[in-house]
Amino acid sequence: MSYEWTPSSHLIAEGIDSDTMGLFSGPTFGEELSSADPHAPTITLFIRNILLEADGDMKAFRAEARRTYLHELGHYLGLEEDALDARGLA
Repeated sequence: MSYEWTPSSHLIAEGIDSDTMGLFSGPTFGEELSSADPHAPTITLFIRNILLEADGDMKAFRAEARRTYLHELGHYLGLEEDALDARGLA
């Protein structure tokens, strides 16, 4: 788990939206690390974007941070967007 203020210019250049609130990277559960991508699975939360979504309200911020974390955890477990949406995590 890591925290960043916003997505880096490198991530944006790779196609990540500047207003993204969270990102899962690395192999999903059950996949082995490869020599091509030896990075461990990581969930990154983008604090500024979650705060903006919550309109500065700390209770809403905590709820959105939790929802975003669970969304990215779902990606780690191999769930696609439609499965996350069905669980109220889109």
